[in-house]
Amino acid sequence: MVSEGVTSVVGGNDGDNGTSGQGGPYVSYVFRRAASVPSTPTNPAGTYAAPVPPATPAQWYDGPPAGTAALYMSKNIYTVSGGPGST
Repeated sequence: MVSEGVTSVVGGNDGDNGTSGQGGPYVSYVFRRAASVPSTPTNPAGTYAAPVPPATPAQWYDGPPAGTAALYMSKNIYTVSGGPGST
């Protein structure tokens, strides 16, 4: 059996704040269950802040939905500038 504990340390000085880094791309994975290969999801208004295609009407979700039909996944890369990088 492993025993874990928490130790508090008092004292010391805060260090300097670091510099802000560059924003990297955001990779969005969406999932859909279907009996046949579905069309590729689109989200022309998608942005870095809101990259996931809407679930309705396309039925694509940000996690695997429940069900027994074949599971399909689509990947989209968003950049900080706002638009999709690739589908």
